[in-house]
Amino acid sequence: MKLSLIPVTLFFLAFSATAQDTQTPTDWITKGSTGLNFAQSSLSNWSAGGENSLATTGILTFTAEQKYVHYTWTNNLDIAYGVIKQGDKGFRKSDDKFNFLTKFGRSLSPDWNLTFLFELKTQLDAGYKYETVAGKEVSTFVSRFMSPGYVNASLGFDFRGVPNLQVFMTPATGKATFVLDDKLNSVGAYGVKKGENALYEFGAYVNARYQMPVFENINYLAKLDLFSAYDKMKYVDINFENLVTFKVNEYVNASLSVQTIYDDDIVVQKDNGKIGRAVQFKEVIAIGVAYTF
Repeated sequence: MKLSLIPVTLFFLAFSATAQDTQTPTDWITKGSTGLNFAQSSLSNWSAGGENSLATTGILTFTAEQKYVHYTWTNNLDIAYGVIKQGDKGFRKSDDKFNFLTKFGRSLSPDWNLTFLFELKTQLDAGYKYETVAGKEVSTFVSRFMSPGYVNASLGFDFRGVPNLQVFMTPATGKATFVLDDKLNSVGAYGVKKGENALYEFGAYVNARYQMPVFENINYLAKLDLFSAYDKMKYVDINFENLVTFKVNEYVNASLSVQTIYDDDIVVQKDNGKIGRAVQFKEVIAIGVAYTF
């Protein structure tokens, strides 16, 4: 925990020289969207086989930014939750994400800010892994809120010199991995030692965000996180998200999202049944209704 406080301490020391500035903040600049995506299939006397299915996902994204003469405060919230039902099986979670990021920076030049970043990533609901054992389906409890939960606290530099691109980079970040559920931390899940609630690491971190309109009704968003702890620099944790949204009309849109994760601290059961470290991959295609505000 002490290591995770280092960036916070450095931040206040770095900003103390300008603490006497008196500035009037601008109004908050906010934007966001919310939507409900769904997919459904119904079969009757279908010779090729298959199962009836119903899937739905709710999403919420929100950004709020406030500027002073020399300062910028940016907040991003990204929430998604989805369920799916196939055949006679009950509803199961298909998507679950809660990401919050806040950055407070002081301008050093038109393109660079000295910035403090705080980020929280977790999920909202309990998650289960399903597999068939001896012809019977078995569910295994694998996650819930803050199990795992990831917290980053960093002091670094924010680059905004290229249109549509923001890059935050720092050699001083404290990363904490929390597993607060007793059942999961008792087996050492997500790299946390057995019987403990958290793993603390100190290292270098890069957070990049790129967003641009491809065409008038097509938008592309990419987010990349890179982290390497100083005690094991040969490993780099990667979280790479890509989202393409297609706007059909004012309220209807479609989306394609692809996410790739690699974390050396996480051991998973691979699709071939073996246990070990692996690249995690998720792809979602959705169509639904959305409202932008």
